[in-house]
Amino acid sequence: MYKISIFNIFSFFIFILFSSSAVLGQVIVNKANIKVQSGAFLVVNNQSMKINTNGIVDNEGEIDVDYNFINNGMATGAGAATGLYKIGGDWENNNTFIADNSTVHLYNADKLITGSAETNFYNLRLTGGNKLMTINASAVWLDLGVDHLLTDENIMLIDNSDPASLIFTTGFVSSRGDGHLQRKTQSTSSYIFPLGSDVGDFRLRPIEITPNDNSQNIYGARLANNNATQDGYSLKEKSALVGQLNESYYHHLYHNSGTSPADITFYYDDTEDEIIETIAHWNNQWLILDGVTPSMGNGTFSSLTLHNFEDFSPRPFVLASKTDFIYIPNAMTPNGDGKNDFLSVYYNENTLLNFDFYIFDRWGNMVYETHHANFSWDGTYKGQPLPDGAYVWKMRYQEKNNTEIVDKLGQVTILH
Repeated sequence: MYKISIFNIFSFFIFILFSSSAVLGQVIVNKANIKVQSGAFLVVNNQSMKINTNGIVDNEGEIDVDYNFINNGMATGAGAATGLYKIGGDWENNNTFIADNSTVHLYNADKLITGSAETNFYNLRLTGGNKLMTINASAVWLDLGVDHLLTDENIMLIDNSDPASLIFTTGFVSSRGDGHLQRKTQSTSSYIFPLGSDVGDFRLRPIEITPNDNSQNIYGARLANNNATQDGYSLKEKSALVGQLNESYYHHLYHNSGTSPADITFYYDDTEDEIIETIAHWNNQWLILDGVTPSMGNGTFSSLTLHNFEDFSPRPFVLASKTDFIYIPNAMTPNGDGKNDFLSVYYNENTLLNFDFYIFDRWGNMVYETHHANFSWDGTYKGQPLPDGAYVWKMRYQEKNNTEIVDKLGQVTILH
């Protein structure tokens, strides 16, 4: 190994071929083109490497920098598949990075992926601890290993439709605000989103998205490791069929590009998550979703799969339980304002075998009768509005796979 000293290269154009190893102090590349050949090394010990505005670094070998790599000019992979940037500090890109087929390996804890220009990595490998993004980024291949990638309010896109393009063991991605992990898809294979958070209680809750066709799509996801009410999705605002909602966390799902429906699998922990019957989706209130099937114990996690789903707007989804299978409101206001103008029975579909429903006034006169559970009564009798007051209803029904006939009584108040 030999040493060469390059502190300021300026005013002329230099083309350097490193055929063996070079150990340097701080490298500041001004008006120069530095090329590291395949099989060669450029090592910057205990210092940073900075490429100024007119500097160019073409790397088809290996550049090892103990501290920060700051690109204000141009850095490339020299059109090769052999280039390796091994960086112990922050990756700061403020101008042009052309990855070619190179690898960027960020190997120390609590470092940044930052700068004023978005970096499009080819192969991004993370080891050694947390990495925080202060700007959007993308990678054709992302190897998290055991690391924690914090996108913050930014987006990390896996710009490769190969399901194996994201590699991890216990590593995970956390985000906040509108930040999230995106994945490009173009097959009916399953794409894993290793989501987690160490804000508050440490929690890993992956999502798996399986497109229903081979069209190109981009899906996204993040774990919100807090009560949904804190973010404006009140857990008290829910339909009559929703029982309890998970108070500890929820997910945001995105469909950033494409139109393909997908199966979405939510993984949960049996020992920590108590509300695991089904999935609810926010749409001005929490609504129970149909077509959810459970799968028990797969190592640490069990799962719930939502099938053939395509309505990703709004984004919030949460673990939920169902209320009693049938519910009737106790008041209606048939005044034409579009709110509570009709009385209906809320029930889980495909559960009723027989159904009878009657409404009586205070003198016992029947003012409404139906034998269909999906009725909608407007508060009239023989085409005329009924006066304000309390009306008694009687309901009889039988559930499928149950021989018991159930009779219920209740009342509804009409208020115009």
